[in-house]
Amino acid sequence: MSAWGYAALLAIPLAAAALRCIKPWFSLNAIVSLGCAAIVLATRGAVSPLFFGLIVSVAADWFMAHKAGRTSWYLCGIGGFFAAHALFLWDVLMDASLAPLPFIAFALLAAGYGLYLARRILPRVGDARMRPAIVLYMLISAASLGFSLAVPDAARTLGLLCIVLSDTLIAESDFAGNRATGPWILPTYFLCHILLALSAVVEKGM
Repeated sequence: MSAWGYAALLAIPLAAAALRCIKPWFSLNAIVSLGCAAIVLATRGAVSPLFFGLIVSVAADWFMAHKAGRTSWYLCGIGGFFAAHALFLWDVLMDASLAPLPFIAFALLAAGYGLYLARRILPRVGDARMRPAIVLYMLISAASLGFSLAVPDAARTLGLLCIVLSDTLIAESDFAGNRATGPWILPTYFLCHILLALSAVVEKGM
């Protein structure tokens, strides 16, 4: 199949994402992520860290969607997404050159986001167990996004930016009490996975 054929397959996770935004069915979350993982597998012709990161995201997303106020489940969700980001970072590093730019980007992102967490989010986190988990997750997110700048792949960088944005919206909703961010959490999360799958299609020579 040509790269354009694989790009057309993105209509499946796109349709599932659109339907999920109006229907509360978690199965649609899984269809988006697994559909994107299948496209990555098909375009690359072998398993890769990006493929496994999308698979792990399904389990992490399940815990987040069903946490219902349980801190232990929230921590499982954060841990799962930490693992997914570690896999995304691994995938980036397979293609990245160790130039100064990604290190500078990581440092700036970590400093800026760390300041945001310290001033706005962490003081509002009631359970002390959550704070180190949030900080560690921020660091791996900043690393995957920062080091993606070392690779000429706009879709992958935009995808990782979308997941950071989605996570920020979750923090605003869950800890800062900013419920207005809620409707944008799923669209930005799904866009992340769709853009990551698109990056694999572009690699194939679209």
